[in-house]
Amino acid sequence: MREMSYIFSLLIDGHCELLSNGKCKPRYWIEFPNNPILGDGKSDNQNHAIIFYHGEYLQLVNANQDNYLEECLKISNILGEFKQYNISGEPILEYEKKSSNIKLEL
Repeated sequence: MREMSYIFSLLIDGHCELLSNGKCKPRYWIEFPNNPILGDGKSDNQNHAIIFYHGEYLQLVNANQDNYLEECLKISNILGEFKQYNISGEPILEYEKKSSNIKLEL
């Protein structure tokens, strides 16, 4: 019978704790449900990256973008869509509330 092997993906950054053997202690580790080599490639990698991201935005660069100038322009335009504006919470239209002197008689 074949022995089960487990494959994990680890997140290691510059702020990880150093272990006594000199290796970095991973921040996160995730077990792959199946063989990572068999799959959809790029889309699997992007879905896998979502688990580890911890910012407000995530930029995924297509491997087919090469280094075309037009692709660089797209990235700055896309990031401009996420620009935050300081908008006051006050209503745009101003109006005066007028009191009415309507008398109702029954």
